[in-house]
Amino acid sequence: MIDGGSPEQLPEQRVGAAMRSARMSARIGLRKMAKLVGYNSHSQLHEYETGSKMPSDKIVRLYEQVLGIDDESLQSVLEDARIERHGDPFSRRRAHLPMRLEPASLDHAATKRFSHVSEGSDEPAPPANHVFVARAFRWKRYALLVLVLVTATVAVLWSARQAGDQVPPVAVDGSDPEVLGCGRDAETADSVKIFYPERYLAGFLELRASRHCQASWGKFIHSDALQQTPPLIVAVSVHRPADGASAPYEHTFAGQDIYGNLLMSSHTCVYAQVRLKREQSMSPLYRTACLEIR
Repeated sequence: MIDGGSPEQLPEQRVGAAMRSARMSARIGLRKMAKLVGYNSHSQLHEYETGSKMPSDKIVRLYEQVLGIDDESLQSVLEDARIERHGDPFSRRRAHLPMRLEPASLDHAATKRFSHVSEGSDEPAPPANHVFVARAFRWKRYALLVLVLVTATVAVLWSARQAGDQVPPVAVDGSDPEVLGCGRDAETADSVKIFYPERYLAGFLELRASRHCQASWGKFIHSDALQQTPPLIVAVSVHRPADGASAPYEHTFAGQDIYGNLLMSSHTCVYAQVRLKREQSMSPLYRTACLEIR
């Protein structure tokens, strides 16, 4: 059964709650779901499920296909949310269309543009369609320029592939550090103990840092005594105080260590924090020191 959220929630939040409920019922993590629907990063799915953005028709259909939902219940929730938000169920909003000029208006515009030809002059007046010919020529020139740029880019990438070179992925805020290979040179910049319940060691929170990626992220290292039942949610995030940026991530504990998304930390400090949630209780918010990669 899909949880469609509560009436007090915003339309986007109700759609996100339904998507999250369907995914959790299938026992699929957010990172795995991103791979199943063809996303390179799970950050956008997190925005959809938390209600930060209204999802598209395509991603809702992919959720239903991957999760085996045959009654289109997720699409129904999406349509209801769009009707409440916009007044109709369509994903694309109506756009203003420019007024269509009548032929007489076009002739008048062309005559005004070429009014420098005096009456009685021997110089022939330009044809009425001269304006449209000039515009068509300009668009063809732009199209040719784009074609040249695309061809050059494809040629460079093909040459790099033939030479065995690989274009390294670029680290940006919110990226998955393991996908980018940041874990290869990562070091533990700081570590704090996590107790949950009180006086019981649940594990450690580490602030991981990579000089190669110039980025940092949080990682929860569980203790051997930490129980998986009742279900335990581990919320790991990393924060950059200088501009208020954050990269949240949460996952159900299934006996594994859990790492979060990264933030760039080459010019300012970042810190990691974690909170454990089980049923109606949660742990205190633990955080590391705020450190900068040097």
